[in-house]
Amino acid sequence: MRDYLDQEPGSVEKGQYFTSLVTALSHDQPFYFDDKTPWDNLSYFVSVGTLQLTVLREQHLFYSQIYGHENHQAAKHKKDLEDAVKKYLTARNQIVAECLKYHKDQIKEEWHEKDAGYFNANAVSLKNPLRKVDEPFKWDDMSPLGKYKFQCRRKQFQTWVDTGYKAQVEAHLSPSFSWPLYFPTPYADLRSENSAHVDEGQITETTVRRLMMDYPGWMGDGANFSIGYDVCYFDHEDLFRKHGPITKVILHAGDRLDGIELWYGDQRADIRGAKSGYQQKTLELKTGEMITGLWANGGSDVLTAMKLSTTSQDGQARGTISVARDGIEPSAWNYSFDGHKGGLKNDETKRLLWFCGWSIGNGEPYIYRLLPVFGHYQTWGPLQ
Repeated sequence: MRDYLDQEPGSVEKGQYFTSLVTALSHDQPFYFDDKTPWDNLSYFVSVGTLQLTVLREQHLFYSQIYGHENHQAAKHKKDLEDAVKKYLTARNQIVAECLKYHKDQIKEEWHEKDAGYFNANAVSLKNPLRKVDEPFKWDDMSPLGKYKFQCRRKQFQTWVDTGYKAQVEAHLSPSFSWPLYFPTPYADLRSENSAHVDEGQITETTVRRLMMDYPGWMGDGANFSIGYDVCYFDHEDLFRKHGPITKVILHAGDRLDGIELWYGDQRADIRGAKSGYQQKTLELKTGEMITGLWANGGSDVLTAMKLSTTSQDGQARGTISVARDGIEPSAWNYSFDGHKGGLKNDETKRLLWFCGWSIGNGEPYIYRLLPVFGHYQTWGPLQ
């Protein structure tokens, strides 16, 4: 590649080096790409794949400058580039799906018989070796609470794969999000990723702008014996994608975070917890305003405090609401996230998109665990 770039346009040497480059990439392709199992060559997939698409694009756009004569196979070279982009984009999606499946398959339930060193009782261990987790639970006399804790923990493992781990995989593959720009002509079905209500990014003729997810982790443990048994898991992703970003929040609190009400666009989600307690704080977001700061307190019991702050895209502070149990100082809160940390502004700002977690399902107070899902925009292009 360096030798090719060093040659004068239209020279014999430039054409020879380019032909050698195309030949080498085609010959070595089995070592870095297999369209049946593309995840087997993940270390090279993005870098060498981008190189191959770059070479095919160069051939399509600059053939006469490379070889010094007219391209008599222009239609073929255009189709070669088009087919390669489609192939690599398909493989990228397959890699993400296979990585998630592999990680979920590593979440094991290992059963142990009595007197095997586990409480002197029959037991089951929930294992996730990729995260070095091995948690034992008794099962022969497992109470409703114990069953809940086991199911809750297993669900938490699975949710992290679909959220935090997926974000890590996509970050590893992030240069591949520029690949639609290599199409010789824009495709209508790739020009926009917008749903009816959510700006998930756009693909133009020169740039790709995409909403990337950020998962800072769970708030609260939810493992204390005070947990009730009528506990429901909820996930607001569909509300976000169908109705748009959060526009209003109401927090209810007394000796704990009793309940949380959320509006996505103009759609109110079912209340999580209850409208109880002596504290009620409301936050309404204006156009262009987003929740970028989040603080909470929660240990082995329920969440006892929460604070939300909003900013404009350029980082100017807007509104703040806070609820906390008496005696809890903000400095003692054990969870915090700042979407502007590091001086991030505009598209780079990490803003709250939606919540998922566990709460009482019958209108009683208590919020046990919450997973906030943040996101920011990343842009690729234009190509040189």
